[in-house]
Amino acid sequence: MTAAISTASPFALSIGANLYDVRPRRREAQTFEDLVALLNDTRATAKGGTYFCGALEGRRGKLSALPQRWLALDIDGASTADLQEIGKQLDAISSARWHTHSHKSGSPHDRDHRLRAVMELDRACSRDELRRVGEALAARLRAKCPSLVIDKSVFQPEQTICAAPPLEPIVRGRERVLPVDLLLREVPPRPAPTERPPRAPVGDAKVREALAALATLHPDHLPIGYLNANHRYGALAVLMFASSDAGISVDQFDEWCAKGADYPGGDEILKRWRSMDPGGATTAGTLFAAADHEAPGWRRAYWDSLSLAERDAVRGRPSPNPNGPSSEQSTFFGYDDFYSYMESPLFLFRPTRALWPAAKVNAALPPKMIGSKEMAASAWLSQHRPIHQLTWHPAQPELLVDVAIDQAGVIPRPGLKAFNLYRAPPSNSGHAARAGPWREHLRLLYPDEAEHIEFWLAHRIQRPGEKCNHAIVMGGVPGIGKDTLLFPAREGVGAWNWHDISPAQMVRPFTGWMKGVVVRVSEARDMGTEVDRYSFYEHSKTIIAAPPETLRVNEKNLKEYYVVNVIGVVFTTNNKLSGLYLPAEDRRHYVAWSNVEKTPEVIERAQRLHPWYAAGGTDHVVAFLRELDLSGFDAKAPPPQTPAFWAMVQAGEAPDKGELSEVIAHIGGPVAVTLQQVITGARSLNLHELAEELGDRKARRSISHKFHESGYAVAHNPDATDGLFVLSGRRVRVYALAKLPVSDQIRAARGLIV
Repeated sequence: MTAAISTASPFALSIGANLYDVRPRRREAQTFEDLVALLNDTRATAKGGTYFCGALEGRRGKLSALPQRWLALDIDGASTADLQEIGKQLDAISSARWHTHSHKSGSPHDRDHRLRAVMELDRACSRDELRRVGEALAARLRAKCPSLVIDKSVFQPEQTICAAPPLEPIVRGRERVLPVDLLLREVPPRPAPTERPPRAPVGDAKVREALAALATLHPDHLPIGYLNANHRYGALAVLMFASSDAGISVDQFDEWCAKGADYPGGDEILKRWRSMDPGGATTAGTLFAAADHEAPGWRRAYWDSLSLAERDAVRGRPSPNPNGPSSEQSTFFGYDDFYSYMESPLFLFRPTRALWPAAKVNAALPPKMIGSKEMAASAWLSQHRPIHQLTWHPAQPELLVDVAIDQAGVIPRPGLKAFNLYRAPPSNSGHAARAGPWREHLRLLYPDEAEHIEFWLAHRIQRPGEKCNHAIVMGGVPGIGKDTLLFPAREGVGAWNWHDISPAQMVRPFTGWMKGVVVRVSEARDMGTEVDRYSFYEHSKTIIAAPPETLRVNEKNLKEYYVVNVIGVVFTTNNKLSGLYLPAEDRRHYVAWSNVEKTPEVIERAQRLHPWYAAGGTDHVVAFLRELDLSGFDAKAPPPQTPAFWAMVQAGEAPDKGELSEVIAHIGGPVAVTLQQVITGARSLNLHELAEELGDRKARRSISHKFHESGYAVAHNPDATDGLFVLSGRRVRVYALAKLPVSDQIRAARGLIV
């Protein structure tokens, strides 16, 4: 076998029946033409079917890879223009390429956007040289075609590559071969792996715990997806790393592997064990996580099998102190990671802010020893680590002590603790001076409003704990990049502190989105029967500006709690005429409207921002907004009223406003009037549409706004719980001149009663 391998052609390859075939058979090819002929004869009828890879010595793996004189390329996605450019590049070199379909249901990368190829090299390369040549080639291709999505794993000779689909033509390029040495200069060699520091000795009890975890798994029925593997052999490799880190010996692991139907033998297990990379990142935690996934109750059974001394050893106690502090640790979590939420039977897990039931907490944490007795983790947490409220506040620490939070804000209350659900955004390494592409697109869409938008977004990032008392309205035709502009700001405040909702969600009872730095209300417009524009405006006023100082959050299956009112609101809309209702006296909305048309140039410019964001542009924009000087920005002052604001005000005025005023004047412009009097007056003027609209019960919610625009307000009867007056034996609503004092309005309304 060794002699045959030593004379293997550098154009050879290995072909496997499917992805579970770990011993592909090697096929010889003396020239690149022979290799292409083999590929043309090898077809895959389905994803996961026939594959090829580099020439291997025995079982597929990095240690069995042989030198080869060809390189694979796998493009998982690209624009049509970039894919055409890649075709031209491959035509200029000795290569073979074909299109392939995505195996993912609904993938946007269809046949016309996915490509695989093999290319001839001018000399044979080792495994590391192939990786470096591939990375250099990928960098060159991306420089010309930035939309390319290249799978770098195929630069490794042992990586499987799905063969071409049946009937798919393989296109040849027949010119120059790739210069290996020239490409190698562009990517330095990978530094030699450092030796892993000696692992601390693992006690017998710890090894027993690891063996108990391993025993919950079976080699033939592994949680492949949970272990982030593609097949069973990959999952076995992951468990091998984890078992080694947990102190399990190769003999113990081999004994477990022997339970499987496809046991490869002790020699193969030993070979793989010795080939493990000493710098691998897989740890014992992976083994325990897999055991928890497959058999959630295994810890309790294992724990019950230990003596008290063995339990102390597993916990890692330096001395047998049964009344030790809360430094006890389970395999993954410690007691310091949990709080008992006293307003519910649940427990707060600090790293994720999720609420756990008691059973899950007891499964994750070992019990406390109180004297010679055990106390369940949930019971101990309820006694020693209680929290009495949840809240959300960017300007406060994680745990608020001796305070309570209600509608008045934060008030002193000795003995109480509130947990702050706020999480700060990630750190940023961008450069403010490089934010030019984002700023240019902002000024393209909103040339007159760009500076104010920058200040508003910068305020949200720099001062998340301070309320900005006006919202931003960003309007324009769809497809010009309005939402694209907001993406960096979302990352700047932290994606978990940014919420996207619809107008209907804003008025519904569940309000978890209120614990946020920014909420974006997408496509703001009239919602018909669910809520009209006028009601939506009134509802949003208390959210856009403070006071109130706090907002009440209502989440499913939780008691309501209060959070500080610092949320900033962004409305995006494509509708100027049927969008937001804004009265002329509004002081809570800054309106920016883009007059840019949706042209191919504008669309392309907006789309270019996405790869720029991915290449570090997002960090540059965040850095710019974090460093922007806010000394001239008053977050509490009313915003400027832009021409777009007045356009929306005029668009929001009811078309029958003049008609209603005409009717009121026709009936003598009374100090107080009823709806029925106005309807009768409208009919006398032959304004039948207005009369029908005022008489339609479905439109009653907007009638008060119509009267308000004509200078009348609802007069409230202080002697009636419903505020109505009795006229001719019927309870009716009365409207009085809004400019009158309330007492005069009531007097005028009562004057109608005869």
